[in-house]
Amino acid sequence: MRIYKPRISVSLNKVKNDSFGGGGFLRNLERGGSIDLTPFMGLGGSVHTSKSINEPAGTFSISFPDKMSEEHSDSVYGLVEPMDQIEIRIAHDHQSAELPIIMRGFVSSISRSETIGGDGKPSRKVNVVGQDYGKILQIIQIIYLNNSVIGDNIISGFKMLQKYGVDASANPPIQDFVRDVFTEIVDKFVGNITDTMQIIPQVSAEGRVRGRVINDFEGGSLDSLLRQVSDVSPRFNEMFIRDGEDQVDFILRPTPFRDLDGAQIQGEKPEEITIPRSDILSRNVIRTDSSVANLFWVRALGSPLMTDKMMRLNRQIRPITDENADPAVYGVRQLEAVTNLMPPDSEPYDKLTLEKQGEFEDSGMKWQKLRSDLLRDVSKDSVVFESGTMRLRGNENLQIGKTIMVDGGESEAYLLSVDHEYNMYQSYFTNVSFERGTGFIVRNDRSAPYLEEMSS
Repeated sequence: MRIYKPRISVSLNKVKNDSFGGGGFLRNLERGGSIDLTPFMGLGGSVHTSKSINEPAGTFSISFPDKMSEEHSDSVYGLVEPMDQIEIRIAHDHQSAELPIIMRGFVSSISRSETIGGDGKPSRKVNVVGQDYGKILQIIQIIYLNNSVIGDNIISGFKMLQKYGVDASANPPIQDFVRDVFTEIVDKFVGNITDTMQIIPQVSAEGRVRGRVINDFEGGSLDSLLRQVSDVSPRFNEMFIRDGEDQVDFILRPTPFRDLDGAQIQGEKPEEITIPRSDILSRNVIRTDSSVANLFWVRALGSPLMTDKMMRLNRQIRPITDENADPAVYGVRQLEAVTNLMPPDSEPYDKLTLEKQGEFEDSGMKWQKLRSDLLRDVSKDSVVFESGTMRLRGNENLQIGKTIMVDGGESEAYLLSVDHEYNMYQSYFTNVSFERGTGFIVRNDRSAPYLEEMSS
């Protein structure tokens, strides 16, 4: 019988810039220094990490008994401050010295609790809470404020270009826009905090950014701006942070859904992680008609050359009658969405001559139809796909944006969220939520699905 020995490593790097946190108050731990938190975990220590494609940032919570650091003659409570960098590594059964990365992030708060037991002795615990690198995209705020200088309230150009040096006036491809945002804004901010890791943008989404959308942005987090301009939605594109061994990736890609036959609807096939059925401790699945749709329309935000009314006049639509979305069974259900991206092959506004206006309109119409067809392909069979949750034996390989395969491909599902729970010297579990599960589809091909399930 094989004995598994879950292991954990938690380390902390101090915020680099003296303008952050306690400044000169930290006598015993230098700026940019590091400390290994693993020895402080002890019995009763725990680590919980959570990532979701639908959330702007992953979160972590680290709890451990309060002990003194002999090197610094202080509690960890006195050594950690907001914006320090945390690195969490966990493995269920890993033999090498370097454990696989689970999450990198930044401290948001640190607290210490104290209780007096029945024997009159105090019991203290330290709790460190924070978020992964998605926190950076949340705390960087795009704020348009006018200064007191006369005339500064007159904005003659695009705000992003004026304030931050990011030029979207020529409707650049989304890859170029994201690259410029990270170069001009994100990299400079992260470099002010830490030298250990930058965020590397990995963009495979297609389309051109509308300068008009960016210019009309009223302000808010950088995360909300990127989501707005790049069509981040359950059916178009997805955006999330993924921690790798050597870098932190910012991923912006087409949502990689598959159809009933396993063919890719859009995007590239996600990485597959296979688990044995014996790793599943509990599973809850559901099929519902709540996401069924059979009439689809993608609105255009409008431009002087292409309005939504114009597109409605030029393209007549009707409900689809596919078996899994038949209006005779489910009624007419419309799904309407907005695309903020322009066609990838369209000409930038600044190069649009009078002769090319017709080509621009034609390109816009084709793009709108492609987006509508994408809504159709993703939605039409949603009633037969499963969504749900699973509680598993700890598995450090499971990450959001990957496909989980059960029993060597018996069924599969797309991972929306992944939570890791580690209790020192006690247990390691992984909880996941998923969608586009094929369990019902697979069992439908069996002659006696219930009996096969009971015998396996």
